[in-house]
Amino acid sequence: MLSTIQPDHPHNFMVPPCASMRQWDFNHLPLAEQLQALGDDATPPSFSSVYFLKKWARELPDAPCLLVPNATATDYITFSYAQYDSATDIIARYWASKLNPSWLDADRTRAMAALDAPVALLVKDLPTSHFLIIAFHKLRIPVLLISTRNSPAGVSHLVTTGKVSAILVEDSLRSMLEPQIAHTPTYSVVPVNPDELLQAPAVPPVPHCADVDAQDIAIIVHSSGTTG
Repeated sequence: MLSTIQPDHPHNFMVPPCASMRQWDFNHLPLAEQLQALGDDATPPSFSSVYFLKKWARELPDAPCLLVPNATATDYITFSYAQYDSATDIIARYWASKLNPSWLDADRTRAMAALDAPVALLVKDLPTSHFLIIAFHKLRIPVLLISTRNSPAGVSHLVTTGKVSAILVEDSLRSMLEPQIAHTPTYSVVPVNPDELLQAPAVPPVPHCADVDAQDIAIIVHSSGTTG
């Protein structure tokens, strides 16, 4: 049973590398730099989650970034920013090698990336989902997040309307995939083993991981309609 995480000090924490950090980082700029960054349209600059992960990995490599349960769910393992950056590079390169090695081409442009179809994730393990999302962000591939609360018919509808290039699914959830989407390439996702990731040899960073624009699609989510 995992214990509740208590911070050493209520103000001693690091902001995680997520989309909300864009506004957080902007808010902590000096006023003169804020006004310069706003430009003509008076909106904060647009940075990706990967941009901030890379930024903190360079500037605060040993600072804690992410806590994940160990393989037996008896304790937490801490990933520093540098370790999390390296781990998501490993995962990104693994999936690119299986799905489309051209995603790793050094001369791949934003225009080329915009032509790639999304990848669907049907994963119930939260740490695994987190690693996969950032890994595909580094590859500039949109991810369609499919809730495990969907019916098989709902999954089929999302996969079809989302026009995904592949489905990544945990083996325990394969019963949610109906025969009518069997033509979509499907790959098994093994839950992340944090110990193995921390011990794995480092790989070269994914090329052009920060070459994004505010209009680039990162995540596709669906709503039941009850949330607006």
